Amino acid sequence: YSNAAGPAVTVTENNEKNGVEIRFASKPATAILDRLKGAGWRWSKFAGCWYVRRSPESLRLAAEIAKNL
Repeated sequence: YSNAAGPAVTVTENNEKNGVEIRFASKPATAILDRLKGAGWRWSKFAGCWYVRRSPESLRLAAEIAKNL
């Protein structure tokens, strides 16, 4: 998922941890952060990404956020 300036959002499936990770090129809007938090996503300072257990819902939300940025 990218735009002319480069990737704004990167979505990765972490098979080792059965999770989904989302990284933003810059800090996302508060509404996006609130949406991630509300859906159970957590911030990993170590990995620099938002993460959650993989599920159809988490994959759908990640794809929707990436598509709309």
